[in-house]
Amino acid sequence: MKTQPFYEAVSERKSIPPLSQSRYGDMACETLYVCKHVQGARLGESEPAARGIEIHQVLASYIDHLVRTRRATDLRF
Repeated sequence: MKTQPFYEAVSERKSIPPLSQSRYGDMACETLYVCKHVQGARLGESEPAARGIEIHQVLASYIDHLVRTRRATDLRF
């Protein structure tokens, strides 16, 4: 039985995402990292995480609005 060299087997898999602070923190638990980042499983969100996601979405839409209207601020948004 012929086996593939390691580098060929790795190159056939999905690319590894860049390391972020949250991914680095997830590496403390190998099972969590594999489930979340390798297998792509969606884990239940905590209330603070959901609030943070919502805040980021609001800020992203505000920044998009500022770029579209070419303004530095818009307090009536």
